[in-house]
Amino acid sequence: MRKLHEPGAEAWPLSRAGADHRPVLERVVVESEHPAGHGVLNLSPDQALYVQSRLSVVAVAFLDGRGGHVEHLAVDRLPADHEDRLGRSGVRVWSIGHEGGVERSELAEVVIESDHWAGHGVVHLSPEQARYVHARLSQIAKAFLHENIWGGEAVAEQ
Repeated sequence: MRKLHEPGAEAWPLSRAGADHRPVLERVVVESEHPAGHGVLNLSPDQALYVQSRLSVVAVAFLDGRGGHVEHLAVDRLPADHEDRLGRSGVRVWSIGHEGGVERSELAEVVIESDHWAGHGVVHLSPEQARYVHARLSQIAKAFLHENIWGGEAVAEQ
């Protein structure tokens, strides 16, 4: 187990050297320590980008204080059939909330679940952990997308 960041979560890239010796993203590992348990999951580059996008929506709705009424954005609890609801991407992000006031749900936790060739994984994140993982996934996306080395696509030389 790696040392987890202060809120008890971490996300880090695993890469390999490409043909030009630059790093190519193979997968992203997300790990958390949460009252619901210790969790680790592996994400493909595309899954990591999807999770980063979903966490952006959660951040706007719940975490940055700018969101308005967020009815129907969060579920009360993780569905019993959650493993069957992953969809084509093999990853799902659930925001779990509870009533927090007259017009607003409050975020209780975020659950991320993935099927990956390295195995099935689930992590539970507190709001603080979700904010941190979102920031880390954003950094990873910028580092690898900026260099056109996202997931090892073969780009024809012009």
